[in-house]
Amino acid sequence: MNWHLKQSAQIEEIVWNVVTLSISLLYIYINMFQTLIFFLNKKKKKKKKACGCPSSECKNRLITQGKRKVLGVHVQQRPTFGIDQSTRNRIIKIGKHIGLEKEEISHFINMVLLPAFNSFISYSRQYPEFKTQKIIYTEKSINPDTAPFFFTEVLRMILHQYDQLHKSKHGNNDSESGSASTIPLHRGPSHISSTDAEITRELLQHIEQNIPANTDIDETELNIGNGPEGRYCEEFFPIYPKGNGIVCIDSNGIQKNEFIIEYFGEAYPAWRWYEKCDLQKQLERALPNAPNVPDFFNIVLERHKDDPDGYDVVFVDPIRKGNFGSRLSHSCEPNVETVVMAANGRFVIGLFATKDIALGEELTFDYNSVTESDTEYRSAICLCGMQKCRGTYLSYIGSGSGGFNRILNLHHNLLHRCALLLKSCHHSNQELTEQELSHLKANHVGSSILSNLPQWGVRFVSYLCHYLELEKSLLPNDLMENLKLSGETAFNEAFGIQQQRMQNLAISVVMIFFFFQTNK
Repeated sequence: MNWHLKQSAQIEEIVWNVVTLSISLLYIYINMFQTLIFFLNKKKKKKKKACGCPSSECKNRLITQGKRKVLGVHVQQRPTFGIDQSTRNRIIKIGKHIGLEKEEISHFINMVLLPAFNSFISYSRQYPEFKTQKIIYTEKSINPDTAPFFFTEVLRMILHQYDQLHKSKHGNNDSESGSASTIPLHRGPSHISSTDAEITRELLQHIEQNIPANTDIDETELNIGNGPEGRYCEEFFPIYPKGNGIVCIDSNGIQKNEFIIEYFGEAYPAWRWYEKCDLQKQLERALPNAPNVPDFFNIVLERHKDDPDGYDVVFVDPIRKGNFGSRLSHSCEPNVETVVMAANGRFVIGLFATKDIALGEELTFDYNSVTESDTEYRSAICLCGMQKCRGTYLSYIGSGSGGFNRILNLHHNLLHRCALLLKSCHHSNQELTEQELSHLKANHVGSSILSNLPQWGVRFVSYLCHYLELEKSLLPNDLMENLKLSGETAFNEAFGIQQQRMQNLAISVVMIFFFFQTNK
């Protein structure tokens, strides 16, 4: 009996060990299977993230590969010129008079007329008969703030080039007019259609017919070549200089999404940059002819919001150490965009083409600059000449910026901010609550901004972040209701305002820390 019980216990133990071993093996197999599935999914995800194009041709890797555009090979720096919205509207009116569609007129302005402005000086060097009649006496400061040539001279140049291209197409290259194959196409528009030639002739005819017959011209105007035609052009079709810009001279053009170049320069923390700007303004006030509008060569490099240390900004100044990336002019309808990217372990501001850029076309990007000065805002006249031109290259965010600050004035005026500051100081010895921490997290504010702040400062920043969330939710509907903006425009404006608020917050926090450090 005892023997049977003992044998039964041994069998039970063996069965239990077998079951335990089987379960262990099953657990191991399940883990192995899960691990295999994990790596397969990870591999699939990686494949999904890859663009699929060969690495040698991938436009996403051009920064790493150093495939940037070269000055003198792909692009050229030269004096650039533009028109204001009044001149553009006159051109559109004349184009509509001969039955052209608005799109055809816009194509003429964007792809023919504006490139012709930027090529006139070099084109007239090859064809002396197009040398301007406008005489400039820079030492006597007689020249007004317009281009060193007249509008009609550019129109005649366009017609001349159209004739040369037309003769080349039909194999008629007579020596007197010059072979079209020798025309440096990068000095003029890359393509001129019969429609472009038609509107050019109509503009020229309109000006010639509307020049006053009896015009009293004083001696000063005659000295700068202002005959009746020149005077009419200066009054109704003025061309304005924009400074040195960058023009495409590659016969193949620049394709959409192509990398142009890094925006390169000296990096400044916010406190040092504004210290430099304040000193510069003090020196400019002492000058007799101080500029009304500052130079906009600098650009803000924003640390990506997904960075472990959170959002932050530094200022990049290319004045002393830069490249041609800082020479791009502003446009309200640009063909280049700045993108902050991580490449080779560092943040880079890359300039990328947002559309195909033709031979002879100017490279431009939207400055997205703001000012609190009413004088600067009114003086910053945009000369991009584009259909969507805002009229100014500065956005006004001063106290008088109307409906854009309605939410700010209602929910976050000076009294509100003082109350939040007092509340922050009153609870300075207490840890931040989960709700206060959530406001910081929602706005991607981390150690990069907060590491040097006292506890009350961190809490105050969380209160400001809470307001940013409130404004983000209320502002679009407010803009649609009070400023009658469309839904898309209202959301874009609200997004831009919040981005600017966040940037200002990061700058202000750094400057507050600097103030306390230097006033201990």
